[in-house]
Amino acid sequence: MNENEIKEFLSNVTFDKIKDLRGNGDFIDLANLPEEYEGYLYLTIIDSDKEMNKYLGWSGEDFDGTYVGSVVKHRKQFLKDLRNFDSRVICLNYGEASTITKGEKTMLDFLDARNNPEYFNATNGGSSKMKGLKSEEALDIIIAKLENNEYDIVIESVDTLLKIELFQVRDILEVKGLAKDIYYQLMKTKGKWLDTVMLDGKLRHIGVLVFQDYFGKGVHLRVGSYHTLLAADDCEYVDELRAIYIPKEDWKDLDETEKKDLGFWDNRKTDEVKSDVTPEQAVSLCVEFCENNNVKHTDKRVKNKLKRWKFSDHEIKSLIPKMRQKLAKNIVVPFGHTRIPYKENPELLKAKCEEYSNEYTHCIALNTIHYQNHWGDYNDFIINLLNDKNLKKPNWTILWWSSNDPAHKNWPKRQYGIEEQMKKLVKRFDFTKISKKEKYEINFHFENLAYTKPNKMKKSD
Repeated sequence: MNENEIKEFLSNVTFDKIKDLRGNGDFIDLANLPEEYEGYLYLTIIDSDKEMNKYLGWSGEDFDGTYVGSVVKHRKQFLKDLRNFDSRVICLNYGEASTITKGEKTMLDFLDARNNPEYFNATNGGSSKMKGLKSEEALDIIIAKLENNEYDIVIESVDTLLKIELFQVRDILEVKGLAKDIYYQLMKTKGKWLDTVMLDGKLRHIGVLVFQDYFGKGVHLRVGSYHTLLAADDCEYVDELRAIYIPKEDWKDLDETEKKDLGFWDNRKTDEVKSDVTPEQAVSLCVEFCENNNVKHTDKRVKNKLKRWKFSDHEIKSLIPKMRQKLAKNIVVPFGHTRIPYKENPELLKAKCEEYSNEYTHCIALNTIHYQNHWGDYNDFIINLLNDKNLKKPNWTILWWSSNDPAHKNWPKRQYGIEEQMKKLVKRFDFTKISKKEKYEINFHFENLAYTKPNKMKKSD
């Protein structure tokens, strides 16, 4: 079904209208699924005679008669109704994960599912992949504006640009010999080199890219141009460079991978510049994108990135196997295991905390996830510290859990630093309100919860 047909179907669907449609038991395929697909859009509908009886979502699982939806807010009621009443799961469309995720968002907005009393959906936000899609759309807008000269070009001193904090684009800060090579080109042309290198009929170096007001009013973030500025700073012919300040309304939705992507676009391949993005750097960022957005290396957005960085079809074909190998090497869910759904089932964390809590011990489960290099659950920790009832307990058990693969994989590098920050923060609190002792300390015990569990063995016939 196309978008309009799906909207019409959702506007009029009732259980009585679809209960007799033929399918695999309670699972009805209206999309004619092929043998292979990345994801599908589905509607779960329950014959409960209750107002709330539907759930709309997308899944990357097989449409095999087992997956019914990932309800969070009303999960208990959803599962209870599925157990007590007849139900159907209807496949409405299929396609690449990115396309289906967008389709889910479109339909959730169309239904206003969050405020629609008929739906179990708690938000109109779509799946977790929408964050990645929103970031890509923001990047597309920025690049289109750069290519169409829609941003003002400002002349700034090299010294001013060097003082702006740098967002590191490459895996390593400095490529050996690159700044020296650019310096040689600038000296040889008496500083004119940046005005002579062309790409697609336009200047390759349109300006140093800067995210305006990134850290607050007047405090910016520079995207790349590290080697160019080092070379310009040493060159007696260059004391100013072009700069482009990208406003917050354009950059605010960019994820880390798309910020790097913008830097790679700024270093896209030519035949003249040795600062081009290399195949190894391209593979590394594409793998990071796949892991952060839970997509395969064959996703069309990966190819779009490589095209944007000026890799040819032949080059892209040679990079695909390298991505596959690196993704396989980075896998964090072992064969025969599945992720423990802490995020989808908060009761698991609640039960764990109750298990550790007692008269003398306060227990809290905190997510290891980071956003833009900031620990995501910092505020939750502070809220717990502000509760005098919690502070009266001298022992605190912190249970660490991860909501996605990158967070779990990166946690060993971050754990010690975060735990030391927590200990230092506690030492700054005034405990005189709750203890008459001169010295009152909280004893921390940290524990990492299991990220995966073995799949259940299926009984043979």
